[in-house]
This record gives sequence, structure tokens and C-alpha cells, in this order.
Amino acid sequence: MTSITPANKMVGLILNDEWEVKKLIPVGAKTGIGTGGNFSASYEVENINTKKIAFLKAFDFEKTMQEAMAKGHDFMKVMSALTSDYQFEDRLNEICVEKRMRNVIKVMNKGQCIIDSRIVPYLIMELAEAGDIRMYVERTKDVSLAMKLGYLKDVTLGIRQLHSANIAHQDLKPSNVMVFKSLGAKVGDLGRASMQGVSHRFDNLTISGDQNYAPPEQLYGFIAPEWVDRRQRCDLYQLGSIASFLFTGRTVNNLMKEFVPIEIAPSRWGGSGNQYELALPYLEKAFSNSLEIFDGIHPDWLGEGIKKIVMQCSHPSYEMRSMHKPGNTPKADLGLERLVSQFDFLIQKLKVYGMSNSKGDR
Repeated sequence: MTSITPANKMVGLILNDEWEVKKLIPVGAKTGIGTGGNFSASYEVENINTKKIAFLKAFDFEKTMQEAMAKGHDFMKVMSALTSDYQFEDRLNEICVEKRMRNVIKVMNKGQCIIDSRIVPYLIMELAEAGDIRMYVERTKDVSLAMKLGYLKDVTLGIRQLHSANIAHQDLKPSNVMVFKSLGAKVGDLGRASMQGVSHRFDNLTISGDQNYAPPEQLYGFIAPEWVDRRQRCDLYQLGSIASFLFTGRTVNNLMKEFVPIEIAPSRWGGSGNQYELALPYLEKAFSNSLEIFDGIHPDWLGEGIKKIVMQCSHPSYEMRSMHKPGNTPKADLGLERLVSQFDFLIQKLKVYGMSNSKGDR
């Protein structure tokens, strides 16, 4: 029987003379609070002065150490990696605050406490009242087309803000998009992020985030030589997949793998393919076939607009992922400001046609 780790014993504590830990909250698929709970504990906390409710992420070093030691891993190396992970994520959050990234979840406080003679580092950040966008859409049946487009615009702004600081998220998915009732959507969880020019252990992983949202080149183990290509274009692929999820209920990978021959598909799709370059023509054909699902979105012009966005964001060839026409701009400019404009255009068109509150139909 696994013992309760110190990170799971924080209820009732007063942190930094300002925050009271109210209750332990679950995270993951059934909760709408996002993911990332394997190596941390999550709490609802309250500011004792303002009564503001926030979210606390306590890094569960003890649990991670227990699992690592059980597998025979070196204690000092594991401890060093854990410390590095915390410091790296902390630094990224500091950059987000310094640069006032309005569409990225903000860290409001941080620190560490000692429980059972163990140090538990923590971060206190904004709590999204509506939870993550996956569960919000599933729970709320009256999410309009305009609201979905607005959330996608917000996520695009968040990614553009990160990219402007040479940061790639690498783990974009619906459970990491948090919905605020008055502030729209924000991008959360930088636990798998990468920063250009700053070495970190996740940079050595072919797939840093959730493999269900990983772009094809990563699924085949292909590593693009340029940082922008292998990291920021990954964000663009995952952004297109979130758009696909919101309007079809399915991710790009889920759509595309139906059309890829088993002998070509990567192992994570149940296939035996292992060479990205050889598989690319088949992936492009499968991608083209999968885009037909957007023809069922009404009004037709909206379906065409979303299809175009997904086509530009989530093309199987990482070199084709851009909002610009090929060859028109520097390679490092992915044109996210154009994507923001495309979402704005579609939102305004819904208003013109008196469809702002429409839920659409398929």
C-alpha cells in the first residue's frame, strides 16, 4: 500500500502568511481541472485578505523519488532532474509575468514548505472557474460557434506570446486550455515547455508532451534540425488539433490515422512504419481525406474557414506549417498574427449574419 506523500498533506496550511490551503482537488480526465497530476498534487487555496480563490500546484518530489528508486534509478540523478524541472518551470513562469502574457496562466505566488521533514515546492496560480476547455464543452451544451472561435483566438494569442519570448509549449491539448468566465481562455501548464538556447532534459525527448497530440514527425522519431521546426511548429500542429476537436470532437491524429495503411502508420498508431520521410506522401493523402469532415460544418463558409486553418496549422509536413504562403517570410515567422485575424474575421462574419449565438449543426 502506497503511503501518503508530504505533497498530499497540505490542507490547512497558511503559506507565505497569505494563502490558506482549503482542499485537495483531483486533476485529469474526469475533473476538468487539467492534467499533469502524476508528479504533483493540486489544491484550491484562498487568499486570507482578499478571499480570492486560486490553484496550487505542489511538486510531489517524494512520490517521484519512490517510483524512481523502485525502478533502480540513481537517487542523485533523479533529485537533480526534479530540482532542475522545478527551477526551469519557475523561470518560464517568471518570464510570462515579466512580459505580461495575458493569455498564459499567471503564477501569483510561490514558495516551499516542510512537511514530514521533506521540502515541498509549490506554485500558486490563477484558477479557471470553468475548468479546462475539454470538459467545459462537454458539460456546457450552449457553447456557441462564436465562443469556440473566441477561445481559439485566445489560445493563439497565448502561443504567440510564448513564441515571442522564444518559448514553445510542446503540450498543447484541450486539457491544458483553461476557461475563465470573464477572461476567455488561457494556455496553462508549462511543465513540458522548451526555451530556445536553454538546455533542459525534455529537449532530449522526441515527444515531450501527450503522444495523442504529437505531430507525425515526432511519432516516427524524426527530429528536425532547427529548434523552431521541431518545437514551435509542434505547437502549431497541436493548435490545429484543438480547433479540430472543438468543431468535430476529434483530433487531427484521430482523423488522419484512419486513412494511413497499417504498414506505413507509426507504432503508436498500431502500425509498423518507422521512416517519416517515406511515410510523408501517405500522411499527406490521409490528411487531405481527413479534412473532408469539415465539409459537414454549417454554415459552409465557416467549415471552409476552419478547414483552411487546420490545413495550415496541422499539415503532416512540418515545413508546411505556417499561416504564410511558402517562401514569403522568414522561416522563424509562423504568422500567428494572421491566424488571430482569421479567427476575428470568422467571429465578425457570424455577427453580420446574426449567428453569434448559433451552436451550429453537423
